[in-house]
Amino acid sequence: TYRFEVASIKVNKSGEDRVSGGFLPGGLYRVSNYPLRSLIAAAYLRPQVNPGFLIEGGPEWIDSARFDIEARAAGEFPTAPDSPNAPRRVMLQNLLAERVGLKVHHETRQGDVYVVTFARADRKLGPELQASTLDCVAPPTRSPFGVKLAPGSVIGNGVALTPLMNLLPRFVDRIVIDETTLAGR
Repeated sequence: TYRFEVASIKVNKSGEDRVSGGFLPGGLYRVSNYPLRSLIAAAYLRPQVNPGFLIEGGPEWIDSARFDIEARAAGEFPTAPDSPNAPRRVMLQNLLAERVGLKVHHETRQGDVYVVTFARADRKLGPELQASTLDCVAPPTRSPFGVKLAPGSVIGNGVALTPLMNLLPRFVDRIVIDETTLAGR
């Protein structure tokens, strides 16, 4: 099974709300100030970002206690599609089981979802959504690509639609399904 070679989990007592980190090149997993619910979501519920609303139960401190984790795999994470069964996710699942005593139970439930589709029958983009004219194949040294999150807004340049759709559940507390089949940035 997949396991981190070394790992450190510490309680974060900074009192901050801001979280940061994730999986990094070189087989590293480094997060700061993550509550347990977010760690469980990172381990089991990807690719959608932090869909903590899908996690029920847990100790009373599941959202209040915060943790810093630094873990290193023996080498680069094995290449695999990003899913709960991806080696890096399995490493995090095993780490949480071993160090925090996490036990999970999976179940299927019915619930509301949002589906992103075209509003127009001709499948043309509305005036506020335009294909990027940036050269997305060869980004400059200081990359303008990616997404900035701020209270009440998501701002992106040269962003593929799938990563954007995967961010939306954290704002709407529902699974978001992309039926546009739009490609490119």
